[in-house]
Amino acid sequence: MNMYNKTFRVWQRPTAREAYRQWFISEYADCLGAFATLTFPRPVSRNTALRKGKRFVLQLNKRVFGNHFEQHREGLVCISSVEGELKIEDRLANPHLHYLIEKHPLVTPELITDVWSEIVGRRAAHIGVKVEPIRSVREATDYILKEVSWEHGPEVYIPYDPKTKKLLR
Repeated sequence: MNMYNKTFRVWQRPTAREAYRQWFISEYADCLGAFATLTFPRPVSRNTALRKGKRFVLQLNKRVFGNHFEQHREGLVCISSVEGELKIEDRLANPHLHYLIEKHPLVTPELITDVWSEIVGRRAAHIGVKVEPIRSVREATDYILKEVSWEHGPEVYIPYDPKTKKLLR
């Protein structure tokens, strides 16, 4: 997956953003349906944001497919990234999560808001949830990958069969 740079006549490794973009668009462009931005009511660390994001995906899958969705080899394809870092000099900076969520008839903005409100608290949650339909997969992918590097890649949730260890989608 190297690219040839004509200006300098050298082979260059693509950036993390380009590599992830090519993979997402080639594999999951037709199944993504919603773009969600989830924020926290107060400042949290990057690790806390990732942990709550994993819990969000788990709870969303449980609401859509039932408590035993993993045993039935079901689940939603979700791609997420954390944007923003908590800085010492700027205590108001707050990381937030961006999600690309698979199309499903039961996944509605109300369900996403309800699941997120269970995780961060009912009073502050409605302010921190914005859900939009995906108009352009390329633009949504570019937005979710804008702060991605090889060290901090996106979180990708894809259902798989635990017995065969193969992806289902």
